[in-house]
Amino acid sequence: GMYKNRVRAITLGAPPVVSRSLVPPFVTSLIGGDDMVPRTTCDSLYELKTRLSTTLKRSALTLPGVGMLGDMAGLASQSLKHYTGAAHDLSSLSPAGRVFFIKARQHMEGASLQRVLRGNWREDVLWQLHQILLSNRMNSHHSIANYVAILSRC
Repeated sequence: GMYKNRVRAITLGAPPVVSRSLVPPFVTSLIGGDDMVPRTTCDSLYELKTRLSTTLKRSALTLPGVGMLGDMAGLASQSLKHYTGAAHDLSSLSPAGRVFFIKARQHMEGASLQRVLRGNWREDVLWQLHQILLSNRMNSHHSIANYVAILSRC
C-alpha cells in the first residue's frame, strides 16, 4: 500500500513463522550463532528427539561423550539429505523476509554476516538452520545482549 517504501522491520532471533517461499521485501531477519529459537519447528523438535534417543542408546554401549560427537558430526549429512530430498515444500517454516546468519569471529574481534538464500544447499548444510544445535551457547545466543555484541563487531 501507501507505506510500502517507508516500513521496514528487522528481527533478531525471530521464530520460524512463514513459509520459506514467502520473502516479504520489508523484513530482514538476523539469526545469531546457535540461537535455537529460529530453528525451532515441530519437525526440528521431532528430529532432535529422535537424534537424542538414538545417541543415548548408542552412547550407553560406547565411551562417554562419543555419542554426542557422532551426532553433531552427522548433522551435516542429515541436512544435505533434507536439501536433496522432498522436505522443501510450502509447509516448511522459516524466519520472515531476507534472512542473514551472523556470528562473532575470534579473528580481530570481528563478525561475519552471510545472506541465507532460500533453498540453497548452504542454508541446510553450512548453517543447519533446520536443526536445533546442541551447544553450550544455544540459549545465550538468543539474548538481545548477544545480538548487540555481534552487531557491534560488524
